[in-house]
Amino acid sequence: MRHLPTVVVAIALITSGCSIETGDGGERLRTAEPTTTTTEATTAAAAIGIVEIGGETYEITADCYTPSAGNVIAVGADTTDTGGRIEVYVATFNGQQYVGVTVFDGESTLRYEPVVDQPLEVILFDNVVRVDDISLVTGLDLKTGDGTDAGVGSVVIECRSSIAALPPGFVAR
Repeated sequence: MRHLPTVVVAIALITSGCSIETGDGGERLRTAEPTTTTTEATTAAAAIGIVEIGGETYEITADCYTPSAGNVIAVGADTTDTGGRIEVYVATFNGQQYVGVTVFDGESTLRYEPVVDQPLEVILFDNVVRVDDISLVTGLDLKTGDGTDAGVGSVVIECRSSIAALPPGFVAR
């Protein structure tokens, strides 16, 4: 399986003016704080991240929710370079981990989900939600587990702060 190079994540996040744990016990990357006056347009996002699907890489902003101790739901979105939109949902709940990525390109919508016959490991460490080497499919049929192979992907989201609740529209069961 392919690994998202730490260098790609580091370069992308350094240019975004943030820091993120490397996940391999390495030093935390640091950059200078912006020198501009904080306004609504320049206020830092609650979370930033990198999503890689196949050969495409997307930067996202997100909100992190902590409805209970040790559990995080990250919900993010951003505009793509081609004017489309990407939306990401990651849940770290033990036994119910999930990653979903939806890409709208203006003409079509593709939802990427992990294959159901392989274990999914969503890691939460030092406020970073990380999922590496996800085997992805599109058109997942939940009854059969079948889908169209979409390659391998990775998601890394740094939660700078979190909201102690479920995301809007979610209901606790």
